Amino acid sequence: MYLLTDIALSNWYLIRREQIRIRGASALVGPTGAGKSTIFDAVGTVLAGNNASRLALNASASGRSARTVRDYCLGWISDPAEGGRPTREACETVLCLTFENEATGRVVSVGLALAARAEEQKEEVLSRFVCVGHRFEIEDYARVTREGSFTAPWAEIAADLRA
Repeated sequence: MYLLTDIALSNWYLIRREQIRIRGASALVGPTGAGKSTIFDAVGTVLAGNNASRLALNASASGRSARTVRDYCLGWISDPAEGGRPTREACETVLCLTFENEATGRVVSVGLALAARAEEQKEEVLSRFVCVGHRFEIEDYARVTREGSFTAPWAEIAADLRA
């Protein structure tokens, strides 16, 4: 049986770049608005392949608005219908789930790369990927410049995964 061992996120809601390690029995706990649904929606988005007919995202913590994958990618904090603005005007989002076979130790990483822009209504799927034998680590793609830290562009990540 394969067990989920890692959830990697980059540019997903207010998460800039994070690797969540899962070991043994795990639970996400926290007060309303802490981000539990954000993590579950990332997992669901990967498992559904960002197929809207198979994806049911959670409502915002306030319950006043529905969320979209584009909103998560751009980091919308308040409802766009109420004049809210995104925390990112444009971005590439990478979501990846890593599974490990508990008997054999075989690792499989499954993920999505998305692009979103504030002026467009829908995000673009750049790639759906499966990497057998590779444990995806988002920190492997962290880049630092004078302007700050960011995740490498999807083209660079994809080239590395193909190598």
